[in-house]
Amino acid sequence: MRLRVPGNACPRTIPQLGAQVGYGALLLAVSILANSQASSPTEHESWTASSETASSTMAPSRQLETHVKNENHILDTRTVQVRGPDGSYENYSDTESELIQDNASRSRFIVRRYAPGPGGERQLIQLTEETRAAEESGGSMVRTTSEPDSLGNLQAVQRETKETKRAAGTVKSKWVTFTKDPAGAFVPSQQTEEVQNVLGNGELRLTSKTSVPDVSGAWQVIEQRERITRKHADGQRVEETTWCPDFEGQMSRVGRVLTQDSIVNGRKVETVETYSIDAAGTARDGILRLINRSTTTHEERPEKAGSEETIEQPVPGGGISGDLKTMTTVSRAVVPKQSGTEETTTTRVRNLDGSFTVISEETRQSQQIPMQIQMSPADRPK
Repeated sequence: MRLRVPGNACPRTIPQLGAQVGYGALLLAVSILANSQASSPTEHESWTASSETASSTMAPSRQLETHVKNENHILDTRTVQVRGPDGSYENYSDTESELIQDNASRSRFIVRRYAPGPGGERQLIQLTEETRAAEESGGSMVRTTSEPDSLGNLQAVQRETKETKRAAGTVKSKWVTFTKDPAGAFVPSQQTEEVQNVLGNGELRLTSKTSVPDVSGAWQVIEQRERITRKHADGQRVEETTWCPDFEGQMSRVGRVLTQDSIVNGRKVETVETYSIDAAGTARDGILRLINRSTTTHEERPEKAGSEETIEQPVPGGGISGDLKTMTTVSRAVVPKQSGTEETTTTRVRNLDGSFTVISEETRQSQQIPMQIQMSPADRPK
């Protein structure tokens, strides 16, 4: 998987359409398939779910979901509704995600996104199609994103490919993004090369290099990243670093993220520190400064689950580099109900006098109901 953006990200010129919309839904479909296969040996696992969210800062919303699994096919639908002028719920967006396992080495993912048209009718606004092939020595992926033109006809607007090779404990991957040139032909516009290997001390090292073509067509590196994962007795430590070209074209370090996972008194604690060369109130001098620290404590109990997150940042006008104060807290609590859960999220921010004010309270009630659905031969994917 591609590295997370740590701190300061280099400028990008290629809009990642699949990452913005379709890719998230594809990851959801993959996750659902994995969870379904691992959780139960039953052939048919289907359910319907609904949730309603009430917030002190936003209009009420509702989410309706269905999950249908039949042999090698998974179909998920998700509808988000918001209250209209008359107080009734109206569709805001619809997403359909399909996962089709053709055989042990080939799978397909299809994501359709819909939005209401001028008359309230459902209109297809994006189609993402992905095919994956896996083998012992590696694999490949092709993803195409299509959107309607001015006449409503679907046109492919972006294509992505990935080739992966495995050998002697090393995994090498190459992502290439294709966009259309003025003549309408797909041409490579960005590529990312990754290398993942296990070091002698057991550390996992992942490096990546992203390039774009210059005016002559030669590839120029615009970003390099490295992530090192170190396991320890009660968790792990992950260090991510980003380099970008400076004004002389030399690669220089611009950001770093340190993530520490551990178990403290039976609770999982995650601390994330973000360092950047761009810190408020200081001129850029190439020095990485701590600009953000978030600490999240997770607690799981039969009667209640939840988390407490604190976000520390420099005090505006404080003038002391690295002097962080808690600026935001987010409390989440999930209570199981008879057929679902009730989740409450409360967000507080720091005032100038150091006190905290609640700026948002959100309550989400959800329920999930099993259902039995049998697909006819005509409904099964070809």
